[in-house]
Amino acid sequence: SGSTASAPSPARTGAETSRPNIILLVADDQDLLLDSLRAQPSLRRLVSNAGRSYTNAFCTTPICCPSRSSILTGRYVHNTGVINNTVPYCNSYLNGHENRTVATALQATGYRTFYTGKYQNQYSNYTHVPPGWTDWFALLGNSVYYNYSVSDNGVRRNYSDQPTDYFTDVVRHRSNAWLEEAISMNVPFFMHVNPPAPHRPATGAPRYQHLFSDVLAPRDAAYNVHQPDKHWMVRATYPMNASVQAVNDALYRGRLQTLVSVDDIVSDLFEILERHQQLDNTYFIYTSDHGYHIGHFGLQGEKRQPYEQELRVPLFIRGPGIAPFSQSDQLTLLLDLVPSILDLAGVEPEWPLDGRSVFKDDPLIDVERSPPPRELFLVEYWGQWVDDNKTFFGECQTFDQGFIHDCRNNTFHGVRLLNDTHNFLYAEWIYTGFVELYNVATDPLQLYNLASDPATAALRHELALTSLELLTCGGERCNVLSDRRRRRLSIE
Repeated sequence: SGSTASAPSPARTGAETSRPNIILLVADDQDLLLDSLRAQPSLRRLVSNAGRSYTNAFCTTPICCPSRSSILTGRYVHNTGVINNTVPYCNSYLNGHENRTVATALQATGYRTFYTGKYQNQYSNYTHVPPGWTDWFALLGNSVYYNYSVSDNGVRRNYSDQPTDYFTDVVRHRSNAWLEEAISMNVPFFMHVNPPAPHRPATGAPRYQHLFSDVLAPRDAAYNVHQPDKHWMVRATYPMNASVQAVNDALYRGRLQTLVSVDDIVSDLFEILERHQQLDNTYFIYTSDHGYHIGHFGLQGEKRQPYEQELRVPLFIRGPGIAPFSQSDQLTLLLDLVPSILDLAGVEPEWPLDGRSVFKDDPLIDVERSPPPRELFLVEYWGQWVDDNKTFFGECQTFDQGFIHDCRNNTFHGVRLLNDTHNFLYAEWIYTGFVELYNVATDPLQLYNLASDPATAALRHELALTSLELLTCGGERCNVLSDRRRRRLSIE
């Protein structure tokens, strides 16, 4: 489990000023496995190298609105009801779950709170400021870089296509100003910063568009390879031709360029914290809402699949009591962010959490409070449809050269199992019954589907039952296998 770390000691009683400040920065669509961190030297120097890297961090639903709902609530999407990006599901978060979030819990106990950047894909009513946020500066709609509108504490602000309107920079300037003001008030604060990068259209700031000019998307053994043993959507793809590969290489370069501007946010915030001597009382958390693929199995740049490229996310935490250059290989989820933040603040949640604090889950940080380590989690993805009568957008039977579109028959659930003896990925597409099973330890790129191998029949059966169990789980039950599952999977 890597280097040892001294225990964080967040104050749970006493003066307000003894409670830590917390900054959470969430990128949009940032990969871990395509080397995107190459564009962020400040992040590496100030956060990952100066703190703790979580080398087995995952999302549970690889799509924006559902995953962001989980980040804010600490709950699986089957418990939030935010199962995809469309109306009414993304809106269901706005209509039901905003009353129980990390912000409402922190604000109720004296924290100043600030949200800036992308909120939810269907957020459109600028007069609506969700509960729990002292200050609010949120994008209306999905990630863009120019020609957009924001809700500025309930007032609509419109931006055009001038260099000063570049949205990541606008988020940076607003975050800097808010942080300066918050520090001067001498009360604990929570900042939730959400730049649009590196989401499509991945438009780099003018000052950075010359960077990475000769870089191509990574070409690993799964790049542009036809996979006949995959579910129908991947089977139906074919290798990208040269022009489509060039488009995706340009996308990859644009993603890196946009992340340099995110790195500017990181460096600015740390300059302010250091200048005001706040580093010793501030936790900084960096992650993404999910991963991303470019060229994997011939698929153009997207997410919405159950593979490692889509599920793994960067996760770094720097703060008091966390040793520099430390690592944790504990299985960690974006669901864990809310319980971790509340743990640092000494706040008890008033709703059931499906995640758990990383500060309780890592024996290197807090041996006495560590429960049994998490060994698996649910992966769930619900293809988009228009309403509960399941009027579908389409069956996705045709492709734009490997570009994935949402649809009913790309709905799957599964289990990611990872412990000292097992490293498997199981997924089942519910409308077709198709199953994929991978030994990720020996097949890290998921090239060889083992679902039809008779030697995996018992494991496949148990993972299928476990997946169904997890689809109805809530609270701590989501984290610990039953004794029967533990025995049948030969984990002990």
